Amino acid sequence: SARAFGGDSVPVAIVDVGLASLAMRKGDLDAVLERATAADTNFTRWLGRDHVMRASPLSALGTAAFHLGRNDASIAAFAEALRLWQRSAASDSLRIAEARSNLGEALAQAGRDDEAAAHLQAALDTMASQLPEGHPDLAYPLLGLAQLEHRRGDAAAAVAHAERALAIREAHDNDPPELARTRWLLARVLTDLDQRERAQAAAVRAREGFAALGPAFAADVAAIDAWMTGDRADVRASTAPP
Repeated sequence: SARAFGGDSVPVAIVDVGLASLAMRKGDLDAVLERATAADTNFTRWLGRDHVMRASPLSALGTAAFHLGRNDASIAAFAEALRLWQRSAASDSLRIAEARSNLGEALAQAGRDDEAAAHLQAALDTMASQLPEGHPDLAYPLLGLAQLEHRRGDAAAAVAHAERALAIREAHDNDPPELARTRWLLARVLTDLDQRERAQAAAVRAREGFAALGPAFAADVAAIDAWMTGDRADVRASTAPP
């Protein structure tokens, strides 16, 4: 594409979005940032800052920043993607629901729970009304809500949402980072219910998943190691969007 259209063009930006998506599934966050930044730069140059095609690379940038713990950057990218979808789609659009779910998870990771809950519940309501039961997109807001419930101390609700999210993830098995995140959160909420054997098994599988994704997820592996050895005072709550 670069040879046919030039390195600075809309077709090349579209290819970069696809490559960013592939890199995300492999856990190569540096490649995600590089490709998504290039795509957003090209879309902005040729189509303008308000064009909805920017939403895809912005979502990729937000997801990579989320996994890297860069909360401000993640929230900014997801908020801009939501703004663009709200300009071009109906209020009950699945695109808007997806963008709200992404933003909600980023806000939750940053500790902005009330804002996060509003976005996540709205996203889940829209998705549940339009998607079949077990659709993979439902797992995102389910996991985000489980994280908030875990933080509030509502262990029963957190387990219910986390287990539903995990059942969806395992049925599709198309997003390794999300599958690992879901198992990791489930391990912690099961501990709240004193289901230690199940919690340990979920933590082991989560660790295997993060380790397989490479060095970008080393902090998650370290957090699980600390949790499994009893040093749980400073364990980072890992949670992320598409």
